[in-house]
Amino acid sequence: LFSFWDFLSAHLFGTNTAVNYSAYSIPYPFLYSGTIVLLLSPLLLFVKKIRLSERITYSLITLFLIISLLFSDINVLWHGLSVPAGFPFRFAFLYIFLLVVIAYKVFINIRSVRNVLIIISTALAATASIALLFFGNEFYGKQQMVINLVLVILISALLLAYKNLKNKKTLLSAALILIVLIELTANTALTIISDQKRPEVLISQKGAVKTALADMTGPALLRSEVLGAPFPVDFGLKGSYFGINSVSTFHSLSDEILTYSIGGLGNSHNKLNAFNYQKQTPVFNSFFSIGYLYDFEDNEFNNRYYNSLGKYASKDGNATADVYKYKYPLPVAFSVNKDITNWIGGFLSDFRSQNVLFESATNIDNLFSIIEAQNHTAKSAVIKSVPEMIKEGSFKEDSFDKYPQQLLDEYMNGLYDVTFENPNEAEITLSYTLDTDNDLYFLYSSNIFDALTVKVNSKEKLFSLPKNVVSYIVPIEGTKKGDTLTFTATLSETTIQRILDETNGTQELNASIWLKLYEMDEKKFMKGYEYLSEGALNITEYKDTYIKGTVTAKENQMIFTSIPFSTGWSAFIDGVETEVICPEDTHLILLDIDKGEHTVELKYTVPGLKLGGTVSAAALLLFIFAVFVEIRIKRKK
Repeated sequence: LFSFWDFLSAHLFGTNTAVNYSAYSIPYPFLYSGTIVLLLSPLLLFVKKIRLSERITYSLITLFLIISLLFSDINVLWHGLSVPAGFPFRFAFLYIFLLVVIAYKVFINIRSVRNVLIIISTALAATASIALLFFGNEFYGKQQMVINLVLVILISALLLAYKNLKNKKTLLSAALILIVLIELTANTALTIISDQKRPEVLISQKGAVKTALADMTGPALLRSEVLGAPFPVDFGLKGSYFGINSVSTFHSLSDEILTYSIGGLGNSHNKLNAFNYQKQTPVFNSFFSIGYLYDFEDNEFNNRYYNSLGKYASKDGNATADVYKYKYPLPVAFSVNKDITNWIGGFLSDFRSQNVLFESATNIDNLFSIIEAQNHTAKSAVIKSVPEMIKEGSFKEDSFDKYPQQLLDEYMNGLYDVTFENPNEAEITLSYTLDTDNDLYFLYSSNIFDALTVKVNSKEKLFSLPKNVVSYIVPIEGTKKGDTLTFTATLSETTIQRILDETNGTQELNASIWLKLYEMDEKKFMKGYEYLSEGALNITEYKDTYIKGTVTAKENQMIFTSIPFSTGWSAFIDGVETEVICPEDTHLILLDIDKGEHTVELKYTVPGLKLGGTVSAAALLLFIFAVFVEIRIKRKK
């Protein structure tokens, strides 16, 4: 995972620099706990006042933790036999805690340690501090070496004085405490992530949302989303931070299939355990009960689908949310055609997934249709359409033979191959002359071109691609038939610098750009929405773990819910328990329902709750009995 020298340097002052805690390229665990710990902990085996068995036990546990940090197979063992996402050393705090405990045990018995052993420990620490200048990583330089040498010598001298000058014990204790506190504080100041703006922004935004929530009234169990919150809240944590019911989710134990099915509808997701709502299509908003949006990005909102509820400011006045109410939300459960099982959430993506979802539920097909670019141009680059290259035979993959041509054409549509040499000047432009008044949506992704400017006639807006997540569907507001729409892809300054550093500006670079532009047929959407709203669940009662309502099915149908499946859900139709269906490729609860009006109840019970409660109660009774017996025995004595 990293070199032994990196492991050593992680214990020293000024070397634990985290560029951003969201970055996945963290070179080693943060093991720094002070120079005094580094000097004292190796002396444990030589402190005879500590029992030999205790010294051996502490040493073996420490050795096992070191091996766990250095070797990936054992590292995975600590993470439940699963490769950790992002931070592979989450048990490092145990190692640090153990070193501090060991150092403390040595310190309180310091007078039994020979002076020569303290000097040897000092010499080893000083040697490591110098050697790391030649064998360490980019975080360790001459400045770090000098500071660590000074700290090692200073603290070692104080320890020797504390051990040998008994009449100066109080003064030397105070000096040691002072030096240690100054060192730890200075290291924190030097290596902390200095991003004070983010928490301040979040606190103010939360205040604005809280102000708006106090004024909200509307149907039960609608979801809300916040637009424009900085990381980490924009990584699926909106609901928990802002106190709203949101679709966005991030959880270490999240259902991966759920991530693919909901994320695959055109939300940004990390292919694992997080999906994040950005302003979406009416299809998604309706199917997933989006009722309100709190906007901090100054987005444009189409009044065909949204009502403005005004601006709400935080008490400190530093954040203002534009609040919008979506006009066509459906409840968390509603009747749909039985063809809903044709929606394969985990194996479709973006517009195709939304098309199949809508058609399966309503029998209305081709809600979204693609718009082809009339022209594509390149500056200091060569751009080719991949579908055209496939037809010419100049772009071939063996895997293509596995898929029907129609599906392949649809999948590859909007994909371009780009070759360029100069990243400073490379620029790709796709242009359209619109022949529709329908609402437009696009999805853009690229392996290199990470800055996109969208221009409607003369009005421009810049988009930056999300990092480490799949790109998401973006609405384009305010277009009409005859407008000129252009997309211009360039490279951000950070990416340009990275490319220049890696290639010295001499290498030909290959890139891909994927831009899909679709229009949504508003009339088809409204027809489908009216059909689905007729079978909507009229919620009459709900709690955290219980939903009750009435629903009318036009025929033998299914109830689609936007409730993720989890063991513990049970369902009752007209008081009779029915099967809770968990589609293997979407993991959103479905129920079978016959034609007519019915009462539907959904209940959730934590799996194992009754058994766990019984075991806990039995353990409590056993404990009380044991205490009673112990008291009786003591009384008899």
